[in-house]
Amino acid sequence: MVTVTISVGRGIWCGELCEADWDCFRSDVTRALDVYGHAKVHVSSALQAAGVWNNVRETSATWVADVPDDNIGRLQDELVRLAGVYDQDAIAFTEGTTTLLERVKPILRSAR
Repeated sequence: MVTVTISVGRGIWCGELCEADWDCFRSDVTRALDVYGHAKVHVSSALQAAGVWNNVRETSATWVADVPDDNIGRLQDELVRLAGVYDQDAIAFTEGTTTLLERVKPILRSAR
């Protein structure tokens, strides 16, 4: 199992995707994670986020998910296809291992 982060932006060469296309793009990425990645999505900030691409601020969406190792290639291929469909220069894709950092539990003093 690999943890992936996927980030996409609304910007295109001539401005921004219209609202309907932006909604479809985000839905298609979510669908790709399910159908091609068989992923367990942990975080989706697909509503209102902002990113920067080529020094231009744009609305963006990000997902964090666990994907079985065998499905990474299929998921990447589908994201490349979606980049073409939605006129994107690139889709950010990061893969790695997630480590949960747990807090140190304080020693409680008994009440006086």
